[in-house]
Amino acid sequence: MGTCKEILDTKKLEICIIVPIGLMYFFATNTKNLQKSWQCKEYISVKLI
Repeated sequence: MGTCKEILDTKKLEICIIVPIGLMYFFATNTKNLQKSWQCKEYISVKLI
């Protein structure tokens, strides 16, 4: 059984790994999601093919 600090560090590491992977999956599986998020940003003027 780890200490409270070890458990917290493990959870922070899991979040730092899972969140970016989840976002990549969310946008990679449906490019319309990416287009919708880019339309909210006026400073991005890239169009997906």
